[in-house]
Amino acid sequence: MAHVALLGDSIFENGAYTEGGPAVIQQLREKLPSGWRATLAAQDGATTANVVSQLAKLPRDVDRLVLSVGGNDALRQADVLKAPVSRYQAARRRFSSSAMRSRALRRPIAPRCAPVLRLTHA
Repeated sequence: MAHVALLGDSIFENGAYTEGGPAVIQQLREKLPSGWRATLAAQDGATTANVVSQLAKLPRDVDRLVLSVGGNDALRQADVLKAPVSRYQAARRRFSSSAMRSRALRRPIAPRCAPVLRLTHA
């Protein structure tokens, strides 16, 4: 039996935004084949830095991960989008500067997910 976990932010943990409609986790559970399970580990407001703690809380039998994260990291940098620039190069420097990129965004998430999946197959 397969077990899917949704990690990340409000793209998956969206019950508060569906205005009475089904949340993503409900829709997924309805579409999964018989015998499959789905766990919602995503948290509204989460950033890339929060994914590691979400991974740590997963049930041991999870063997598939779906990740949606980064929107809240970008929102934390939204002030840059409003700053005036006179040339494309100035805007590009602003976006690519190390001050613009959070430490969490520079850390790859995929290598942290791989050990979780390997543990479930041991």
